Amino acid sequence: MSWLVRITVPTQSVEAVSSKFWDAGTTGVAELPDPAGSEERVLLVAGFESESDADSAAHLLADTHGDATVEALDPSAWEGPPVTEISLAGTVLRIDAQHAFGHGQHPTTQLVIDTLLALVGHDSSFLDIGTGSGVLAIAAKKLGAGRVIAVDNDPTAIESAIRNAQTNNASIEVTDTGLSELLSDNDPFDLVVANMLLADLRPLAGAISPLVGETLVLSGFLEEQADEVVELFAPLLPVSRLDRDGWVCVVLR
Repeated sequence: MSWLVRITVPTQSVEAVSSKFWDAGTTGVAELPDPAGSEERVLLVAGFESESDADSAAHLLADTHGDATVEALDPSAWEGPPVTEISLAGTVLRIDAQHAFGHGQHPTTQLVIDTLLALVGHDSSFLDIGTGSGVLAIAAKKLGAGRVIAVDNDPTAIESAIRNAQTNNASIEVTDTGLSELLSDNDPFDLVVANMLLADLRPLAGAISPLVGETLVLSGFLEEQADEVVELFAPLLPVSRLDRDGWVCVVLR
Protein backbone atom coordinates (compact mmCIF):
# COMPACT_ATOMS: atom_id res chain seq x y z
CA MET A 1 0.00 0.00 0.00
CA SER A 2 1.18 3.53 -0.80
CA TRP A 3 0.03 6.86 0.54
CA LEU A 4 -0.71 10.04 -1.36
CA VAL A 5 -0.65 13.64 -0.24
CA ARG A 6 -2.66 16.00 -2.44
CA ILE A 7 -2.52 19.78 -2.26
CA THR A 8 -3.54 22.56 -4.61
CA VAL A 9 -1.16 25.52 -4.62
CA PRO A 10 -0.54 28.70 -6.65
CA THR A 11 1.84 28.17 -9.56
CA GLN A 12 4.46 30.33 -7.86
CA SER A 13 4.51 27.91 -4.91
CA VAL A 14 5.16 24.74 -6.90
CA GLU A 15 8.93 24.86 -6.44
CA ALA A 16 8.74 25.44 -2.68
CA VAL A 17 6.09 22.80 -2.04
CA SER A 18 7.80 20.20 -4.24
CA SER A 19 11.05 20.77 -2.36
CA LYS A 20 9.25 20.20 0.95
CA PHE A 21 7.81 16.96 -0.38
CA TRP A 22 11.27 15.75 -1.33
CA ASP A 23 12.66 16.78 2.05
CA ALA A 24 9.86 14.77 3.66
CA GLY A 25 10.86 11.62 1.77
CA THR A 26 8.43 11.44 -1.14
CA THR A 27 8.93 8.76 -3.76
CA GLY A 28 7.75 11.15 -6.47
CA VAL A 29 5.72 14.28 -7.16
CA ALA A 30 3.18 14.63 -9.97
CA GLU A 31 2.09 18.05 -11.20
CA LEU A 32 -1.50 18.04 -12.48
CA PRO A 33 -4.08 20.62 -13.60
CA ASP A 34 -6.18 22.22 -10.89
CA PRO A 35 -9.39 20.17 -10.54
CA ALA A 36 -11.31 23.43 -10.20
CA GLY A 37 -10.03 24.58 -13.58
CA SER A 38 -7.91 27.50 -12.38
CA GLU A 39 -4.95 28.34 -14.61
CA GLU A 40 -3.22 30.03 -11.67
CA ARG A 41 -3.17 26.96 -9.44
CA VAL A 42 -1.66 23.47 -9.71
CA LEU A 43 -2.53 20.16 -8.05
CA LEU A 44 0.54 18.47 -6.60
CA VAL A 45 0.32 14.77 -5.71
CA ALA A 46 3.19 13.22 -3.75
CA GLY A 47 3.62 9.53 -2.98
CA PHE A 48 4.93 8.08 0.29
CA GLU A 49 5.72 4.56 1.44
CA SER A 50 4.16 4.94 4.89
CA GLU A 51 1.14 6.66 6.41
CA SER A 52 3.32 8.35 9.02
CA ASP A 53 5.56 9.93 6.36
CA ALA A 54 2.50 11.14 4.46
CA ASP A 55 0.95 12.60 7.62
CA SER A 56 4.20 14.35 8.50
CA ALA A 57 4.38 15.93 5.04
CA ALA A 58 0.77 17.07 5.22
CA HIS A 59 1.32 18.67 8.63
CA LEU A 60 4.52 20.31 7.39
CA LEU A 61 2.62 21.99 4.58
CA ALA A 62 -0.43 22.98 6.61
CA ASP A 63 1.30 25.89 8.37
CA THR A 64 2.26 27.75 5.21
CA HIS A 65 0.38 26.29 2.24
CA GLY A 66 -3.06 25.29 3.47
CA ASP A 67 -4.78 21.96 3.94
CA ALA A 68 -3.45 18.82 2.28
CA THR A 69 -5.33 15.54 2.07
CA VAL A 70 -3.79 12.16 2.84
CA GLU A 71 -5.24 8.96 1.46
CA ALA A 72 -4.33 5.29 1.13
CA LEU A 73 -3.77 4.02 -2.38
CA ASP A 74 -3.26 0.70 -4.07
CA PRO A 75 -0.75 1.81 -6.77
CA SER A 76 -2.18 -0.64 -9.28
CA ALA A 77 -5.55 1.06 -8.96
CA TRP A 78 -4.35 4.54 -9.93
CA GLU A 79 -4.49 5.18 -13.66
CA GLY A 80 -3.11 8.69 -13.39
CA PRO A 81 -4.26 11.54 -15.64
CA PRO A 82 -6.50 10.65 -18.58
CA VAL A 83 -5.07 10.07 -22.03
CA THR A 84 -4.51 13.46 -23.64
CA GLU A 85 -4.45 14.41 -27.31
CA ILE A 86 -2.02 17.06 -28.51
CA SER A 87 -2.35 18.67 -31.94
CA LEU A 88 1.03 18.93 -33.62
CA ALA A 89 1.68 20.17 -37.15
CA GLY A 90 -1.14 18.28 -38.79
CA THR A 91 -1.02 15.20 -36.59
CA VAL A 92 -2.34 14.28 -33.14
CA LEU A 93 -0.23 12.78 -30.35
CA ARG A 94 -1.93 10.49 -27.84
CA ILE A 95 -0.14 10.60 -24.47
CA ASP A 96 -0.96 8.25 -21.61
CA ALA A 97 1.25 9.50 -18.78
CA GLN A 98 -0.13 7.21 -16.02
CA HIS A 99 2.41 7.55 -13.16
CA ALA A 100 5.00 9.53 -15.16
CA PHE A 101 5.33 13.31 -15.46
CA GLY A 102 4.18 14.82 -18.74
CA HIS A 103 0.46 14.57 -19.37
CA GLY A 104 0.77 17.23 -22.08
CA GLN A 105 -1.56 19.78 -20.50
CA HIS A 106 0.92 21.65 -18.34
CA PRO A 107 1.95 25.12 -19.58
CA THR A 108 5.64 24.18 -19.63
CA THR A 109 5.00 21.22 -21.93
CA GLN A 110 2.93 23.43 -24.22
CA LEU A 111 5.63 26.13 -24.21
CA VAL A 112 8.33 23.65 -25.21
CA ILE A 113 6.20 22.15 -27.98
CA ASP A 114 5.51 25.64 -29.34
CA THR A 115 9.25 26.28 -29.27
CA LEU A 116 10.11 23.00 -31.00
CA LEU A 117 7.87 23.92 -33.93
CA ALA A 118 10.42 26.55 -34.90
CA LEU A 119 13.61 24.75 -33.88
CA VAL A 120 13.52 21.09 -34.90
CA GLY A 121 15.48 20.66 -38.10
CA HIS A 122 15.20 17.77 -40.53
CA ASP A 123 17.37 14.88 -39.34
CA SER A 124 18.76 16.94 -36.45
CA SER A 125 19.85 15.04 -33.35
CA PHE A 126 17.66 15.57 -30.28
CA LEU A 127 18.07 14.81 -26.57
CA ASP A 128 15.20 15.02 -24.06
CA ILE A 129 16.53 15.05 -20.48
CA GLY A 130 14.00 13.96 -17.85
CA THR A 131 11.61 12.72 -20.52
CA GLY A 132 8.79 11.56 -18.22
CA SER A 133 6.01 10.32 -20.50
CA GLY A 134 8.20 10.95 -23.56
CA VAL A 135 5.90 13.60 -24.99
CA LEU A 136 8.63 16.07 -26.02
CA ALA A 137 10.87 13.43 -27.58
CA ILE A 138 7.90 12.04 -29.50
CA ALA A 139 6.94 15.54 -30.65
CA ALA A 140 10.50 16.19 -31.89
CA LYS A 141 10.48 12.95 -33.87
CA LYS A 142 7.15 13.79 -35.45
CA LEU A 143 8.51 17.23 -36.40
CA GLY A 144 11.34 15.65 -38.39
CA ALA A 145 14.23 15.13 -35.98
CA GLY A 146 16.64 12.35 -36.87
CA ARG A 147 18.10 10.46 -33.94
CA VAL A 148 16.07 11.14 -30.80
CA ILE A 149 17.17 10.01 -27.34
CA ALA A 150 14.88 10.31 -24.31
CA VAL A 151 16.55 9.85 -20.93
CA ASP A 152 15.11 9.49 -17.43
CA ASN A 153 16.23 7.84 -14.18
CA ASP A 154 12.69 6.80 -13.17
CA PRO A 155 11.77 3.24 -14.28
CA THR A 156 8.10 4.25 -14.43
CA ALA A 157 8.96 7.07 -16.83
CA ILE A 158 11.00 4.73 -19.01
CA GLU A 159 8.03 2.37 -19.32
CA SER A 160 5.66 5.25 -20.03
CA ALA A 161 7.89 6.81 -22.70
CA ILE A 162 8.37 3.48 -24.48
CA ARG A 163 4.64 2.80 -24.43
CA ASN A 164 3.77 6.26 -25.75
CA ALA A 165 6.41 6.08 -28.47
CA GLN A 166 4.88 2.81 -29.67
CA THR A 167 1.36 4.25 -29.54
CA ASN A 168 2.42 7.21 -31.66
CA ASN A 169 4.63 5.20 -34.01
CA ALA A 170 7.67 7.30 -33.09
CA SER A 171 11.09 5.71 -33.41
CA ILE A 172 12.96 7.10 -30.40
CA GLU A 173 15.59 5.65 -28.05
CA VAL A 174 14.50 5.59 -24.41
CA THR A 175 17.21 5.04 -21.82
CA ASP A 176 18.21 5.50 -18.18
CA THR A 177 21.86 6.09 -19.16
CA GLY A 178 23.56 8.80 -17.09
CA LEU A 179 24.43 12.13 -18.71
CA SER A 180 28.18 11.59 -18.45
CA GLU A 181 27.84 8.23 -20.22
CA LEU A 182 25.71 9.86 -22.92
CA LEU A 183 28.49 12.38 -23.55
CA SER A 184 31.17 9.70 -23.79
CA ASP A 185 29.11 7.65 -26.26
CA ASN A 186 27.71 10.45 -28.46
CA ASP A 187 28.62 13.69 -30.15
CA PRO A 188 26.89 16.77 -28.72
CA PHE A 189 23.27 16.99 -29.83
CA ASP A 190 21.92 19.63 -32.20
CA LEU A 191 19.01 20.28 -29.85
CA VAL A 192 18.76 19.47 -26.12
CA VAL A 193 15.60 19.91 -24.05
CA ALA A 194 15.22 19.81 -20.26
CA ASN A 195 11.77 20.50 -18.83
CA MET A 196 12.09 20.21 -15.07
CA LEU A 197 11.83 22.13 -11.82
CA LEU A 198 14.72 24.44 -10.95
CA ALA A 199 15.58 22.27 -7.93
CA ASP A 200 16.16 19.33 -10.30
CA LEU A 201 17.90 21.43 -12.94
CA ARG A 202 20.53 23.03 -10.68
CA PRO A 203 22.64 19.91 -9.98
CA LEU A 204 22.48 18.80 -13.63
CA ALA A 205 23.59 22.05 -15.30
CA GLY A 206 27.27 21.11 -15.42
CA ALA A 207 26.48 17.78 -17.07
CA ILE A 208 23.91 19.16 -19.50
CA SER A 209 25.99 21.97 -21.04
CA PRO A 210 28.63 19.72 -22.72
CA LEU A 211 25.82 17.77 -24.41
CA VAL A 212 24.62 20.89 -26.26
CA GLY A 213 25.97 21.10 -29.78
CA GLU A 214 23.88 24.07 -30.86
CA THR A 215 20.63 24.83 -28.99
CA LEU A 216 19.32 24.24 -25.46
CA VAL A 217 15.63 24.59 -24.55
CA LEU A 218 14.83 24.89 -20.85
CA SER A 219 11.46 25.02 -19.09
CA GLY A 220 9.74 23.88 -15.92
CA PHE A 221 10.50 26.95 -13.81
CA LEU A 222 8.71 30.17 -12.87
CA GLU A 223 9.14 33.68 -14.25
CA GLU A 224 11.12 34.89 -11.25
CA GLN A 225 13.57 31.98 -11.62
CA ALA A 226 14.45 32.59 -15.27
CA ASP A 227 17.51 34.77 -14.60
CA GLU A 228 19.02 32.14 -12.30
CA VAL A 229 18.45 29.45 -14.91
CA VAL A 230 20.21 31.49 -17.61
CA GLU A 231 23.15 32.09 -15.26
CA LEU A 232 23.46 28.36 -14.59
CA PHE A 233 24.21 27.72 -18.25
CA ALA A 234 26.66 30.52 -19.04
CA PRO A 235 28.42 30.98 -21.43
CA LEU A 236 25.41 29.79 -23.45
CA LEU A 237 23.39 32.88 -24.33
CA PRO A 238 19.60 33.34 -24.28
CA VAL A 239 18.11 34.03 -27.71
CA SER A 240 14.36 33.79 -27.05
CA ARG A 241 11.81 33.32 -24.31
CA LEU A 242 8.14 32.38 -23.99
CA ASP A 243 5.94 32.96 -20.92
CA ARG A 244 2.59 31.43 -20.01
CA ASP A 245 0.61 31.41 -16.76
CA GLY A 246 3.70 32.29 -14.73
CA TRP A 247 5.90 29.62 -16.34
CA VAL A 248 8.84 30.21 -18.70
CA CYS A 249 10.62 28.52 -21.59
CA VAL A 250 14.01 29.90 -22.66
CA VAL A 251 16.18 29.05 -25.65
CA LEU A 252 19.96 29.32 -25.33
CA ARG A 253 22.75 28.88 -27.86
